[in-house]
Amino acid sequence: MPRAPLPSPPAPEWRWVDLDGSEHRCLLRELANTILDEALPPYVLVWRSGWLDWLPAYLVPELADVLGVESAGVPTAEEHVASPPPPPLEWYQECAGPSSGHTLLKPPSRRRSPLRLDWGESFGTCESPTVPGRRLLLPVGAFRDIDAYLDHLRARRGRR
Repeated sequence: MPRAPLPSPPAPEWRWVDLDGSEHRCLLRELANTILDEALPPYVLVWRSGWLDWLPAYLVPELADVLGVESAGVPTAEEHVASPPPPPLEWYQECAGPSSGHTLLKPPSRRRSPLRLDWGESFGTCESPTVPGRRLLLPVGAFRDIDAYLDHLRARRGRR
């Protein structure tokens, strides 16, 4: 008698948290597309089943390609963790400053406005996009210090 195929394990549940602490459930593909479409910033806090903590999207290995960053180490996953801890919402103020809005989610824009960043003599105004051809930026808060951020920009410049 032929053996029935073993059921595949369920896909991990993914969530992102908004400014007000509301959690939104999604598939990894939906989350990646939302970030790629710039409807969510790269520093959005995400969680998936099994993780002990919330992480900014740019540190998640499954999203590294979408963001154009090198993959960080794989977060520790515990099978018994089925719900996330309280999200560290102060992270959003650290990354983007005080917010007047209630949500991070914005409709994807098709019309791009030029960046108006002043890097002085060292950097041009269009040298900070993280993803080639897109204007998806990692905030300075994504790096351990300003030197690491500038090293990131120099590396991006060297890949052109």
